[in-house]
Amino acid sequence: KTHHQVEWPVRTLVRILPNEELVPLLVGVLEDIAQNPFTSPEHRSSLIKAMQGHVTPEIAAVLMKSLEDDDDDVRISAIHAVAEVGEETREKLLEAFIKADDRPRIRIAIAELFSDREWPVKGYRPSIEANLPEGFQVSAKGLIRRRGSPA
Repeated sequence: KTHHQVEWPVRTLVRILPNEELVPLLVGVLEDIAQNPFTSPEHRSSLIKAMQGHVTPEIAAVLMKSLEDDDDDVRISAIHAVAEVGEETREKLLEAFIKADDRPRIRIAIAELFSDREWPVKGYRPSIEANLPEGFQVSAKGLIRRRGSPA
């Protein structure tokens, strides 16, 4: 909780603790650190990045709060971590995209993620199309594509 270099401690915990002990521990640390506005953005971001590869639905639920963090790097780390859970996070990420009207890096990160994973924008198409960053478009099938990519 007090060190900024958390990747190796998290890796070690993953190897030595069973999931039923690991997940509540990581959720607790995230609630204490990643959601604390008095913690430095670098610390919050590095903690979230350390979780990547080990994100469960319980961890993703806590990380959803970081999709509204004041710091873009924290938000981008959370976007990638939350997406690990799968397409059930699609709507929360699309809502984060829409709310990020003054955050082009956030919109680009989400557009890239949706393009790479081929997740549809169903239910959000008009808002997404109107706000896509340059270089992206919505295909006829409702998928975000990089311009010049096959539809």
